[in-house]
Amino acid sequence: MSYQKKQSKGGIISAVCIALVCVLAVGSLGFLSGGFKNWDISDWFKQKPYVGENGNWWVGKEDLGFKAEGDAGDIVEPARALTAFEQQEMKLLPADGREILNVEPYKALYDSLSYLSEVIDVPSEIYQNPVAVDDEVYWSPGSGTGLTKINVLDTKNDTVSALTVPSGRYNHPALVGTKIYWGADTSARTSLQVFDIITKQVTTLTVPSGIYDMPAVVGTVIYWGRSGTTPITTLMRLDTVTGTVTSITVPSAIYGVPAVVGTEIYWGGSGISTSIAVLDTVIDVAKILTVPSGYYSHPAVVGSNIYFGCGAGSSVAVTSIQKLDTVTETAISLIVPSSVYGVPVVVGGVKICWSIGSSVSKVAIPITDILSDVTTIIDVVSGKYYLPIAVGTIVYWSATSSDVASVIIKLETLKFLPNLLGKYVRY
Repeated sequence: MSYQKKQSKGGIISAVCIALVCVLAVGSLGFLSGGFKNWDISDWFKQKPYVGENGNWWVGKEDLGFKAEGDAGDIVEPARALTAFEQQEMKLLPADGREILNVEPYKALYDSLSYLSEVIDVPSEIYQNPVAVDDEVYWSPGSGTGLTKINVLDTKNDTVSALTVPSGRYNHPALVGTKIYWGADTSARTSLQVFDIITKQVTTLTVPSGIYDMPAVVGTVIYWGRSGTTPITTLMRLDTVTGTVTSITVPSAIYGVPAVVGTEIYWGGSGISTSIAVLDTVIDVAKILTVPSGYYSHPAVVGSNIYFGCGAGSSVAVTSIQKLDTVTETAISLIVPSSVYGVPVVVGGVKICWSIGSSVSKVAIPITDILSDVTTIIDVVSGKYYLPIAVGTIVYWSATSSDVASVIIKLETLKFLPNLLGKYVRY
């Protein structure tokens, strides 16, 4: 049973009078700016989509250019980008008197992106080795020993707070569930720092002597490589469920920055190379994959493809980057505008933002559109774009891996909805 408050006649008359006054006031503004004949009060309110006489979806006097009816799985393209309000209303409104059963995105064409960059003031610290967990980014203040705090960026309000932790090494991190396993360094170590995101507590995990540097997570298992230019023949493997650590013998190669595709790990190299080390984690056996000569350093995974940058510290401008199809195990070179392509970060599954790999301030960075494999150079606020981390459609950039900085760059990659291909399913 529902109840409704009864309103007096006087109250109704007062409400009507107030509404008329408001309309006249708004109308007066419209008259002053162009006359009543050019003023449409509907422009002052959100207009709901409706089905026009031609059977298309309309908003106000605008034909969106696609039918309101169709068979399940039909793919249509609106004449323009749809607002969130319009998309929501199309899910709810009837079409020709029949309810729409489902409306879901089919494929996004991010050809209408707005890039807005700004400088965020933060406490003067080193911001290195970032890892994103929900709305927070955890930064270590360096890669050496004796570190006693972690800097935490709250992306909801873009503020940084320091979290006190036991003295130790907080190098390249690996996120497994609700725990961050911080790497040691390129030397043999016997302990790791493990941070619990829930309790905000750190415990020290004793491990067999080995190199715990570049981590790759496959399920609940972490495999550790080694950064730099020195080939290794052993990888350390940590089962985070049992806490068991074993070593795996592998072919001599550089096992640098890893890229996980399914159950395989593709390890980045250093400098120009003609081979990549690939570890099959099902059987824990590695092989060397021959590839065309190019830079295969810092990788970005998009589906079954891997895009490679030239490296975090690179300052060499190149005109091509390498793309590896892991299904066919073939690599091709993509022609790109001349720039430094250092560390890549995937945004929204359709864009790759590249660091410029240098500690020198820049005013432009390259962005690769994965749908077309076309790279463009975009203008950004002057700053140092070295280590990127993505949180949703926003990328945060630290200055360098070793310099103290008092600012972080924030790059907003998507400020309005893209054009959508919709799949409209009807009763």
